[in-house]
Amino acid sequence: MKKANFIILTILVVIALAFDAGYFPDKDVGLIYGETTTFFYHLLAMVIVIAFAFFGSLLLYKVVDIVIPMRVTEEKELEGLDTSQHDESFV
Repeated sequence: MKKANFIILTILVVIALAFDAGYFPDKDVGLIYGETTTFFYHLLAMVIVIAFAFFGSLLLYKVVDIVIPMRVTEEKELEGLDTSQHDESFV
């Protein structure tokens, strides 16, 4: 299984478990018993966690991109990354 597929599968399982906790909590307050409050609290918490993870990752990416640029310049790319990044020479 590819790494990206595994990460997506893990995220989907965590989301499914969060929904499951809203459907079948420990007491008679779940969605299956007609009580929607617990389910919507779980749904709200899941949206907050997803937004926090996304924007936190985006912030970290931007900070790292400022300190160490993630992409090379177009000139270096045209020159060739072996030469510009690794200082390799052609024989």
